[in-house]
Amino acid sequence: MNEATFEAKAHKAIESIFPNFSRLEITHQVIFTVKLGHENVEVKPSIRRPRLDILIKHKERNLAVLELKKPTITLTDDDRKQGLSYARLLEQMPPLVIVSNGKETLFYETISGRPIAITNPDIEQLEMLFTQVLEIAASKKDEAIQILLGKDPLIWKHVIDDFNQKSISNHIGSLDTLSLPISESLHLPRKSTEKLIDYVGNNPVIALTGAPLVGKTNVLYEFCYLKNTPFVPIYINVEDCPYGIFQYLANHFTKHFFSATSTDEVRQWFLNGIVGNPRSDGKTVLIVDGVRHYEDKIIKEINELIDFCSSSKSFSLVIGCDSSNFNLMSQISGRQGKTLFGKKSLKLEVDNLNDDEFENARNYLMEQWSIDFQKGAKYSRELRTPRIIRMILSQLPSERKEDTQIVISSFLPFYSLNRVLEGFSSDITFIDDMVKLVNVSMRQDLKSPLEVMVSYGRGFVTYEKAESILGEIRIERLRHQGHIDWFVDKELNRYIAPKSPELLAASAVEALFREVKKMGYDEAIEHVLNLCERLPYSDLIAANVFDRLSSEDKFPLYELIVRLANNPPRIEKIRNDFNGALYFDKTGLVNIPKETLNESPEEGKLISNIFPWLVLSQLATKPLLSEYPEDPGYAYREIIKTVGSYRNILRRYDPIAHPENVMEYLTHNLIDKNGEEGEVLCGEVGIIEPITYAMMSGFSTLPDELLEICKYAVKEKDPFLKHRLYNAANSMIGVTDEKIENTITQALKILNNVH
Repeated sequence: MNEATFEAKAHKAIESIFPNFSRLEITHQVIFTVKLGHENVEVKPSIRRPRLDILIKHKERNLAVLELKKPTITLTDDDRKQGLSYARLLEQMPPLVIVSNGKETLFYETISGRPIAITNPDIEQLEMLFTQVLEIAASKKDEAIQILLGKDPLIWKHVIDDFNQKSISNHIGSLDTLSLPISESLHLPRKSTEKLIDYVGNNPVIALTGAPLVGKTNVLYEFCYLKNTPFVPIYINVEDCPYGIFQYLANHFTKHFFSATSTDEVRQWFLNGIVGNPRSDGKTVLIVDGVRHYEDKIIKEINELIDFCSSSKSFSLVIGCDSSNFNLMSQISGRQGKTLFGKKSLKLEVDNLNDDEFENARNYLMEQWSIDFQKGAKYSRELRTPRIIRMILSQLPSERKEDTQIVISSFLPFYSLNRVLEGFSSDITFIDDMVKLVNVSMRQDLKSPLEVMVSYGRGFVTYEKAESILGEIRIERLRHQGHIDWFVDKELNRYIAPKSPELLAASAVEALFREVKKMGYDEAIEHVLNLCERLPYSDLIAANVFDRLSSEDKFPLYELIVRLANNPPRIEKIRNDFNGALYFDKTGLVNIPKETLNESPEEGKLISNIFPWLVLSQLATKPLLSEYPEDPGYAYREIIKTVGSYRNILRRYDPIAHPENVMEYLTHNLIDKNGEEGEVLCGEVGIIEPITYAMMSGFSTLPDELLEICKYAVKEKDPFLKHRLYNAANSMIGVTDEKIENTITQALKILNNVH
């Protein structure tokens, strides 16, 4: 039905109600505006509505709101209330509300809502009606707003859109504002959003869970702004409403309408306007994000909302919370039974990017940013984390030449941590709090194997240790700022869990640098290596600290390189009484059968002390020229030759959520000139070892040095060094720089006998 049809229908109806309407100077509008607090909302016709709302005017003054229904529809008191609500919210209030279906027409006073008898009105009658209109009481406006919220899709949509915009704006920021979960310019599509749509369509209560900062809020953000879905989402983050969900809604309605709204009225609105009132514009979905188990008031109100929606098909509740909070909220404390939340909620877990999502992210970045990942990036766990991708993008130059493409390395180089702290906050108190937290993490004396493995690579701190050293005030401050949360392992040990491992790592750089710059050379190296190995991004931390010490001339980098190079990985034989285990976030400890290790090339052996060479690999990713003018490239060559000859894959171990997430690489077994066997990555995997990336970088920045190393590898008949050099050079085929292209051609010619 088009606008002309609506106009014709309205004209015919008014003519039947006011037979002499042309003499009375009566006009009408099928589109008009009502005032909601400080905002205007447009009311217009729609084919989805069972009625037509018309504003009738007399001499350009609002005379009546006409609720016009089809002749087949019986008039009800709801029609009267709807018309009164519109009339009372018009900036110039009309004296009349008219409800008609063409067969029956009823007139009501706008102020009182009482029916009045009007037949063939003349000018005198109309003027008398206008003089009776006085300022409407605040209670009448309140009543009008409540009715429209419950009944009218246009008013409802406007209020909820405004509510969501204000709620979400508190958690959205620029790309480099890492303290806010949503970036205004980066939105990676997630499969979990598709699942959430399906879950919400068929279930009353959904719990969206996952590890801290895995991207739950971004999934909810995507859900809120999807087009053409049968849902009306309402987003609330509990960080914004410590005083309660209902009070938060009440406060918003009060500000929006300039009309006091109580929590009891919000509850009535839920029950009568949402739960008991299926809407033509879709199912209402209340989203409560960032819920924690110890927030008693929020939990109590969530249980109340679960009661509201448990039998309703017009309302669903979505709770966003970390996995550990979900577990604690689901179980009755000290008992075997489940809570109401645990019984009623359907769990949907958000994880890091899976293969399809990672490929979608690549396509998105190519289309939107002209950015691609280096081959092998799909094997990098950190690049499966959306916030790490955001961190990397935030550090790229804001301006670049037109028609240029940026390639992101397939792992995180150590200098990526340089701007992380300032990305979260430059506040001195915040930095000091994080430095103290990481100091506790580095120095805690863990008692059981489970505590050691839970903490390794995560930076978790046992709660007792944190409480005794940091104190409740500092812990609460960090928790309130959203930087830490609680974690409970399978044996119910409690930990403080840093929500952002990269933030903890950047804090560790700051903490260690403050300490070691006052130490002697030997003490400083041992201090760094001993303290940071079990932290997240440990090799990046150590390389960053050593690089800063060298840059500030605290000690010579060359001597550090020699020291680390002379501390190689060790191969240790497995004893008969060996008991090994791996820890996975979702399954706990998993024992390693001894026979599994005996299947490797190093039968019955384990590799240890890999950390110093991991640090060397990271240092080499930044072109190094030593302080010796007679041979400035010597230090760099020594790292590449020494570490590049390693007879196994050289990568940092990262915590894994589940055994199914263990990545398998395509590899080759090689034998050196002494008959020693080892394992290297196939070139098809890409560049995922920092040392191989350092070689690739060297072909661009120090080409002469790399060509010398290629010759050395061939001369020494070192298959492991040759293989890595070949992979690095081969990955650069197609570069547009002529000088680099010539270097690559020469390198491949020298290394021509590599598989």
